[in-house]
Amino acid sequence: MVDRFSVKILSPKLVKKFEDGADELWAADVFVYMKGVFEREFKEIFFVESDGVSFIYGIDSESCRTEGLGSVESARQCEFIEFLRARTKAILEDPDKHSYLFRANYYACERQVTAAYVLIRETQHEIGVGYPLKGYGYKWHIA
Repeated sequence: MVDRFSVKILSPKLVKKFEDGADELWAADVFVYMKGVFEREFKEIFFVESDGVSFIYGIDSESCRTEGLGSVESARQCEFIEFLRARTKAILEDPDKHSYLFRANYYACERQVTAAYVLIRETQHEIGVGYPLKGYGYKWHIA
């Protein structure tokens, strides 16, 4: 059985504006909890704010592609994304749950992290999630 997943976002800060001037790269610390108990901290995770949508940087790429980040930052970002994907996959495959019945669960953990980010930033942005997940297809999705 999959435990309850929750997150807390702290210290969001603007890292840079992209060359087009409209999109912004932000970083924040992400704390993951399972059943209310602290499990793991991810430092300086990157988020993009673009045209009224916020999303985890690299979430739209199967390879966690994060152009413009250094190798250390890219590796850290990809580790975080892979962690979320594994959690979501566990939720979808849990035989004690009926998660497969609800399309919203295809991005459960990714959406929860992005929603927490939007809340701490106090924006009215929509939440962007999506990636290719073997056996579940690909779809860029605005939640």
